[in-house]
Amino acid sequence: PGILPQGNDNLKMNGAGFDNLIDDLIKEWDNMDTGSYSNQQNQQHYHAPSDVPTHSRSKSSTSNHSNSNYNNNNQVRMNICGYCNHTIDSSPMWALGRTWHPEHLLCAQCEKPIDPNIGHVERNNKIYCPSDFADLFLPKCRSCGLPVEREAVSASDGKLEGKWHVNCFGCHTCHKPFPDRSFYVFENAPYCKRHYHELNNSLCRNCDEPIE
Repeated sequence: PGILPQGNDNLKMNGAGFDNLIDDLIKEWDNMDTGSYSNQQNQQHYHAPSDVPTHSRSKSSTSNHSNSNYNNNNQVRMNICGYCNHTIDSSPMWALGRTWHPEHLLCAQCEKPIDPNIGHVERNNKIYCPSDFADLFLPKCRSCGLPVEREAVSASDGKLEGKWHVNCFGCHTCHKPFPDRSFYVFENAPYCKRHYHELNNSLCRNCDEPIE
C-alpha cells in the first residue's frame, strides 16, 4: 500500500506526497510587474499615475529640463488607456505595464471587465480573471474535477497520475479517506484495503476478509 504523508511536510513515501501547485506557476508570475494575482489582501496592484516614481532633481538646469520633459511624457503615457488609447481621467487600472479604463481591462477568456476587488492574473501577455485562469491552467482534482490551487496529493513514482485536493483524496470506490494514512493502488487509482481486494478477487469466500 501507499503511505500518505503527515501534515504539511514535503514527505514522499511510497508514491504519495504533498506539493504546492501555485509554486509550479510562480516562476512565470515572478516575471510579471503585477506579481501574479494583482490583488493581494485587498492591496490592488493598480497604480494611479501619481504612483509613478519621479527622477531626483539635478543641479544642472539643462538636466532639470530634460527630466521634466521625461516625467511629463511618462505621465501622459501613463494616462492613456491600453485599449482605446484615450485619456484616463480617474481610477486607472494597471496591467501588462500599462494603464486601462476599468471597463476596458477585460479577461481574455470570458471578455468581462476585471473586478478590481478580485484582481487578475497575467500569463503570456494576456489578462485573465482568477476563475478563468484556474479553469484554463491549473490541474483538476481527480475526485471532484475542480482546479487544485493550493495543497494537493500527488505521486512521485508514477503509480498514481494526476492530483487531488487533500480533502478529496480517498478510496476510488467508497470515497472514504484513509484513516491509517495507507492505501492501495489499482489501475492508477487509490483504494481502501477492502475494495482493492474486491477488485482483485482476493476476498476469502468463507470469511469475506482480504487474503494477503
